[in-house]
Amino acid sequence: MGLLKSEQWMRRVKAHAGGYKSKLEGYKRKTQNSESGVVMDITETDKNKVWAFCAGHASNDFRGNPKWLFVYMNKYRKDITTYWLCESDETLALVRSLGYRAYKLHTLQAEEAINLTGVLVSEQVKSYIPEGLEHAKYLNLWHGVGGVKAVEKAQLTGVLGMELAKKYIGKNTYFSENELYLATSPFIEGIAAEQLGITEDRMIRAGYPRNIYQKKFERLATFDHDLLKQKGLPADTRIVAYTPTHRNAADSEVFAQAFPDMEKLIDVCQRNHLLMVFKMHPYLEKELAFLAAKEAYADCPWLYFWDNRDDFYEILDKVDLCIMDFSSIFTDFLSAGVKHFVRYIFDIDPETLDFPMGYDEVTLGRKCKTFDELLDALATYEQDDLTDDIARIDALYWKYDDADSMERIVESTLNFRPKTAKLPTLYSFDIFDTLITRPFEKPTQVFSYMTENFPPVPDSFPQSRPRAEQLARREAPGGEVNMNEIYAKLAQMEGYTPELCKTLCSLEKETELRLCKPRPEGAALFQAVSEMDLRVILISDMYLSRERISRMLCKCGLKDFHELYISCEYRMNKANGDLFRYVKKQEELPFSTMMHVGDNPISDVIVPRNLGMHAVYLPMQENAPLPERDGVDRLLPHG
Repeated sequence: MGLLKSEQWMRRVKAHAGGYKSKLEGYKRKTQNSESGVVMDITETDKNKVWAFCAGHASNDFRGNPKWLFVYMNKYRKDITTYWLCESDETLALVRSLGYRAYKLHTLQAEEAINLTGVLVSEQVKSYIPEGLEHAKYLNLWHGVGGVKAVEKAQLTGVLGMELAKKYIGKNTYFSENELYLATSPFIEGIAAEQLGITEDRMIRAGYPRNIYQKKFERLATFDHDLLKQKGLPADTRIVAYTPTHRNAADSEVFAQAFPDMEKLIDVCQRNHLLMVFKMHPYLEKELAFLAAKEAYADCPWLYFWDNRDDFYEILDKVDLCIMDFSSIFTDFLSAGVKHFVRYIFDIDPETLDFPMGYDEVTLGRKCKTFDELLDALATYEQDDLTDDIARIDALYWKYDDADSMERIVESTLNFRPKTAKLPTLYSFDIFDTLITRPFEKPTQVFSYMTENFPPVPDSFPQSRPRAEQLARREAPGGEVNMNEIYAKLAQMEGYTPELCKTLCSLEKETELRLCKPRPEGAALFQAVSEMDLRVILISDMYLSRERISRMLCKCGLKDFHELYISCEYRMNKANGDLFRYVKKQEELPFSTMMHVGDNPISDVIVPRNLGMHAVYLPMQENAPLPERDGVDRLLPHG
């Protein structure tokens, strides 16, 4: 949605919202500097029994699986010393108010605690590991089961690409050797092995602490759970939760598209006694339309704009209906016992999503593609019988979820012994469309650009130049040619003079140099690897000379590599594996120690993998699958 439409939508929202009065004073939060007078009181000398916990955005929240395992261990595993580690004064105050140990990162108390610590517990993986914990076991209580959409390691493009590159390549050694992974079912276990390279000895099979604790032990309340009382609503009001995930498109306006008429929504909620809770992904709660609605309808008794500082999982089982898109949070609702689901996919084509299985196979509930269909579903969702689908999806995601899950997590971590992983010592990168791009959908479009912008270029050039290259390759050893050979064939075909060929060749080289720019995702990976103590080389199937490619790389700020291998120099290419074999011989390394990064599914992924190399698939088109697989492609191995 464009900016103008968003502004119109917000004005319409505010115009309709003036009549609502507040039902309750806002929840007041207090923050204070709690480090003064804090004493580091850990006496345990066995590092294996001292665990540090962190979670959330910038590791500064008290939530998620780490929170619930932390609470469990403080009550039921007092033989293990635990503490919460973060920089947020608000979070520190909250954790301490519950009677738990917490230290502020970068303080003397935290440093002393870290020196005694042998286990770090978090969700996903972190680009920053606190100094002193680089050799601790890493218990990854995965946030998001990974079966709905590709886990983050398979998403090296899009808005998260830069940070993911830093995490998964920059910390590859640490996570390959120290990480334990929580898998909730055979299905999720298979995805973890395929997408993350998690080996058998590093897999923990259990349910999610965040879904288990309140269901199997006791409730915990860090805020007021009575939403209905806050809004002055009767006890028979049903709670509905809208839980969208983020989109990769930076300019998407999810909330405004999802709810184009707030008055209609309020009318349906009031008539059907529903409290609509907007539980937005952290990226989506910053949208202008959402912020405008949150302000305009703060006093509306039928709408509740969730504050993500509060842990939604504390009230998960109070929700009657989950409205989802393709967020894996719906599986947590399922685990908590929620029986009603609606899939609101107004801006999504399920066929384009990068799922390990079909969208209908891994999700459930009535599909709504328009706002009116959603309104109808809100009025009639109780008529939908999802019994069979719930049983099927529950087994798919939560097979390992049982009363012993917490103990399995703890004991598996205690018994785990990190091993030295055999990791790549040489990284190779493709160049064009991996590290460097041009402003064209196809490389051959540069020839049309030359014709349109440079008078000496003949009108037939866009057709004759590719044809000359094709014919020259047929006659060249190994099928690899350089620029001189291409233009010699072009002169022979078209009768161009030597002077014109020289001019055209120079124009092509200068055009390539002038228009090239770094590809952000590839540059992020390159930078992450360059900062490691590893050998980095570049390999390209290309007719441009070493000197020209080097100038293009330099222009794009890509200088920190050790060697450059170009197909036209060696008369061999990546596509048939010969250039990789030559590199192996020159570098004097086995294929198993080499990792290649590239955009071509054949020459950059399938061929090197068939040779025994590791390979990272970095397609120009997001979520592009490999030709020989229907599921998600594995990227970086963990050992």
